[in-house]
Amino acid sequence: MTRPVDVNRAGKFVRADLVQRVAERIGDRRAADQLVATTLDLCREALAEEGQLALRGFGRFQVVQRAARAARNPKTGEPAAVQPHAAIVFRPSQALKNAMTLALSEGR
Repeated sequence: MTRPVDVNRAGKFVRADLVQRVAERIGDRRAADQLVATTLDLCREALAEEGQLALRGFGRFQVVQRAARAARNPKTGEPAAVQPHAAIVFRPSQALKNAMTLALSEGR
């Protein structure tokens, strides 16, 4: 049986929650913090150097280039230009999609 996801006061699962969950499994909070920090650094480096990061059974993160476009300021309605920029997209694996469908059908 899987525990429900712990969430902080804002209703989001954040880095501190991840560190705590890893610490519960390995028994050392300091090591868990270092492990999470190192893992996230390696993920950032992979995205910066390779442009994508694939985690089997979880999904794929990929850097894509967004073209310049015209937009509107939602407060004033005035036109605004959005410059071209890089964005990161995530495509979940089929295994993750199936797990989320199952969790949602069980009311989690």
